[in-house]
Amino acid sequence: MKQPHELAHSNGMSFLLAAKTLMVPRALTETTFQLPIAPAIVCYAFSTEIFLKSLLMRDGISYKKHDLFESFELLAPETKLKIMKSAHQKLKLNNEDFITKLDKVKNAFIQWRYIHESDFGSIDLQFLTGLAEILSEVD
Repeated sequence: MKQPHELAHSNGMSFLLAAKTLMVPRALTETTFQLPIAPAIVCYAFSTEIFLKSLLMRDGISYKKHDLFESFELLAPETKLKIMKSAHQKLKLNNEDFITKLDKVKNAFIQWRYIHESDFGSIDLQFLTGLAEILSEVD
């Protein structure tokens, strides 16, 4: 039987797959297509949150908020270093830039879930998608 953190990781993988599926443009006509970007961002953000929480669960830490930055800060130092090293290799980010970008997307799940209530929405999609991929591979 899988451990709770393993079940959480599997759930995160499901949301990551959903996000990737939503990012595939669908032709509506010969000249128009559909790309449901807000739901895709919500799924990327939620998968990222679940991956972080699965790592926290593995270490015996319970965290119930949606803040990606706070979740990251609660991780064991060696786990944070592993993630930042991967971000350096895959996203070409130094640790300071990684932290800055993480802080900017920390509330993506909440913000994009309710984007219809905002006048404007902006997100570093390359960072968010890259982070989700990196976290999906952390053991």
